[in-house]
Amino acid sequence: MKVLIRSTLAAALLAAAGAAAMAQSEPASPEELALGEKLYNTHCRACHLPGGRSRIKKLNLSDEEWRNGGTLEEVEATIAEGIEASQMQAFKNRLKADEIAALAKYVLSFSEQAAGSR
Repeated sequence: MKVLIRSTLAAALLAAAGAAAMAQSEPASPEELALGEKLYNTHCRACHLPGGRSRIKKLNLSDEEWRNGGTLEEVEATIAEGIEASQMQAFKNRLKADEIAALAKYVLSFSEQAAGSR
């Protein structure tokens, strides 16, 4: 009986992990990228520059180095919560959840584009 419970629990955990990985790996839709680009140009471009290619390392979003994590969920959290003791403001009270998600997907596309050009 214990083996059955453990097997069931392990299968459930693997399924949940697989679903989370699939959700993260789903490509952004053209609509999400368009919204993300609009939001980026309004809220982010002044500091991070076009394409996220700031010459200041900690502001560069086009490389694969992410100070606060580079998964979709981590980037969304950074956008929502900001970064304490920095100029990166929290946007959770200014943007809706779907806008934060679109912005995160757009920003993550910078490092994907840079990887493709290497």
